Amino acid sequence: MRKKTDASASGQNVPVYFFVLTLVLRVLCVLLAAFCLYRLCQLLSGNNIALSGREIVVQVQDAGGKTVFTSPDLRELAGKDPRSVALEDGYACRISSQRNARKKFIQVSLTLTDENGQTVFQAEQEPLQFTEEVRADITLAAVRDENGALTAQVTPRVSEVTHIDHYLMWYLLGLAIGIAGLIAVGLAARPFRQNTGIARFSRTAVAVSRYVLLAVILVVALFPILWMLFASLLPSQRVMQIPPVLGITSESSFANYIKVFSQAKYLKYYLNSIITASGTVAVVMLIALLASYSFSRYSFAGKNAVLTLIMSVQMFPIVAILISLYGFYMRWNLVDNYFGVILADTVQALPLAIMLLRSFFDTLPRSLDESARIDGAGRIRTMMSILVPLTVPGLIAVGIYTFLNAWDDYLMSLTIMKKDVMKTLPVGLAQSFLGEYAHDYGALMAFAMGGSLPIVLMFIFFQKYMISGLTAGAVKG
Repeated sequence: MRKKTDASASGQNVPVYFFVLTLVLRVLCVLLAAFCLYRLCQLLSGNNIALSGREIVVQVQDAGGKTVFTSPDLRELAGKDPRSVALEDGYACRISSQRNARKKFIQVSLTLTDENGQTVFQAEQEPLQFTEEVRADITLAAVRDENGALTAQVTPRVSEVTHIDHYLMWYLLGLAIGIAGLIAVGLAARPFRQNTGIARFSRTAVAVSRYVLLAVILVVALFPILWMLFASLLPSQRVMQIPPVLGITSESSFANYIKVFSQAKYLKYYLNSIITASGTVAVVMLIALLASYSFSRYSFAGKNAVLTLIMSVQMFPIVAILISLYGFYMRWNLVDNYFGVILADTVQALPLAIMLLRSFFDTLPRSLDESARIDGAGRIRTMMSILVPLTVPGLIAVGIYTFLNAWDDYLMSLTIMKKDVMKTLPVGLAQSFLGEYAHDYGALMAFAMGGSLPIVLMFIFFQKYMISGLTAGAVKG
């Protein structure tokens, strides 16, 4: 018979509550980290949510101290018909509110009238002016004066509204505690992970908690895309409302998509982007393939200096060369010309494309070139027939990178393309829906969804080639 291993190490004598405790702690740590991460993402997106209500509520009490009426939120009733509350002896309380848009405050008006409709009490206006960042609970208590007639006393209680940015440091600390706690619990339970029933359950719980954490991260990463999708289905005036609309509602429709894709000028923007991006890919692939093969397979004087000069192109920001580039394009009649944008995008994408393909060629053994020469193949045939088929993942990676860079180009296209019919998609997107006095956010989101679709489809179908192309050239030999 085999000797038993140490009981404590094998998990035989470990109490059941230990594994249950570790599972509970892991779940709590994941929930804490996910909640804090969610709040931090809200802050980063500029959505500073109020944690307490902003209501302005009036309570009316009769002479006996009994509450006879509680108003709804006066912010929602601003500008609407006033509310009238009947009191004893024919007296009535009149409640109204008005919004001062310029000074951004709510003015509450409280009036007490007798049986003849004459005003016997009117609250001062100054204490009943409330900004958007406060909550107010106002009590109007009916009291009798020394003559026995009804009058009123107004007591406003104002409290500041608390937003989530007040707890920024707590959210950061909670995120750190959640991640550190998850790591610490895993390290503490590691000595007891053996092939026992409870231990297998514990490992399953760890795997589940990891998937839950990955799911939370995935939701956070996809949230902007989902919000853009939901916003593209809503009318423009509903897109920027607070709180935001997340999901499909009765107002959701494809009206924005029909509005955008039924107009020829928006389709022309797509065509212009396809022409410039495809042309840039073709030119970059041709030049980068020949240049990277030369730098990888041949040694010549000044090789390192030429490589340094090529990479130094990316040291200069685009805005630093726009003025001189525009003057050059004006002299050569390249303004409002597809080739002008293709040439500019090629200069931006070419250095990285050459370095990526060069590192990929460096991984291929030189014995392939020697064998091809023995068989009578020349340099061009060796490259095209032997080496290029082996570099397909690298070529796809460079092609996707170049296409993405040209598709998203804004500054070059904005500077070179002046005619509306020649504008590319990013320029048309910015100039068609964002006006000086009004923004059509619904159509903007619909156009943005359509503009991102080619890139998404490209990544879906060529993802594995792109990953292998970017990593295959990382190790030489």
